[in-house]
Amino acid sequence: MSRTQAPRRPNKYGVQPLRKELARQRWTVAAAARQLGVEYPQLYNTVIGRITPTIHLRNALPTLLDVPLEKLFTVEALKARPRTQRARRKAGE
Repeated sequence: MSRTQAPRRPNKYGVQPLRKELARQRWTVAAAARQLGVEYPQLYNTVIGRITPTIHLRNALPTLLDVPLEKLFTVEALKARPRTQRARRKAGE
């Protein structure tokens, strides 16, 4: 008897241009997360569009990659208000 997986829900903001830029510059998500001082899941979930970029990522990624913020994220992801660490803890993330 095989187990079936629940269907995955689509990511709210879609895969971000950041993903291609990291690959272009030969950064892994894990290495970029270490360099930025964030946890891997936080950066990964931002890259795939599950969560919006935090204020820290909005400030640090353009510096790390030497690319304007607007070229790393979609308009929808940037318009959304970034959640604070306190709000994420409250939500159980």
